[in-house]
Amino acid sequence: MELHPIFSHPSVVIVQEKGSARLLMAKYDGGYPLRCYRGSFSILGGNPTPDDVGPRQVLKRRLGIEFKIADDARILKFNPDIVWADIKDINLIRDSISRRAVPIGDYLMRGNASLLEDGPYYGIASAFLAEIPGDVFKVAEMNLERGRQLTTEGFLGIVSLDDLTRSEKGEYSTAYFHGPLLNDVFGSKIPFPNGVEAMKISSTVREEFEDYFIDFTYRDGWNGHRVKG
Repeated sequence: MELHPIFSHPSVVIVQEKGSARLLMAKYDGGYPLRCYRGSFSILGGNPTPDDVGPRQVLKRRLGIEFKIADDARILKFNPDIVWADIKDINLIRDSISRRAVPIGDYLMRGNASLLEDGPYYGIASAFLAEIPGDVFKVAEMNLERGRQLTTEGFLGIVSLDDLTRSEKGEYSTAYFHGPLLNDVFGSKIPFPNGVEAMKISSTVREEFEDYFIDFTYRDGWNGHRVKG
C-alpha cells in the first residue's frame, strides 16, 4: 500500500440499538462551517490530544467529555435555553456505550480536497461498535423526544440505516467518511460524495499510537503529537 502522510487519527464508535438497524449519532447544527454538512449525521467520537496513548483511551476520554452536563461558560452563553437530561440518564448512556464498545478495525480515510482542506487528505479512523440494550436506547430516545440535551457538543439524533440511505440530503446525509464506513460495517448503501473513501485496512485496533508509526507516516504535529524519528 502506498503510504501518505496521515493528517488525523480519530476514534469513532457506532452506537447501535441491539437487534435493530437504529443508530444513535451526532448531528451537525446550522452553524457548522461547511454548509453541505449542516444537518448531516456523524458517528460519535473525536481526535486525540498529546496525552492520549492509544485509540481506546481517546474514545473513553471523548465519551467522558461529550456525555455530561456542561459547566463551560462558552457552551452556556451560546445555548442559554438548554434543558439538560437527568445526569443519571446521561451517565447510563455513556457507561453503556463505553462498556460495550468493541473494536472492529482501522479504516484509511481519503478525503475530497474541496470538502476538507487544500490538497489531498488522508487519515486513519479507529472504529468501534457498541450494541446497547433496547431499554438504554429508549432512555436516549425519550430524552431526545422531550428536547433534553444529552451531550455537551452539538445535537444527538436517532436514525436508521434506511433513513440515511433515503434522506433528502442525499450524499450529504452523513458527514465526511462516515457513509462509506457504515456501508462497510452493515452492507448498507448510504450515498456519499465522490472522492470520499473509508477503506478497511485492519480488523483490529492497535493498542498505542506508536504501534502505527511502524507502518504509517504522520504529518508532524498531528493533533498536537510530535512524531518520533
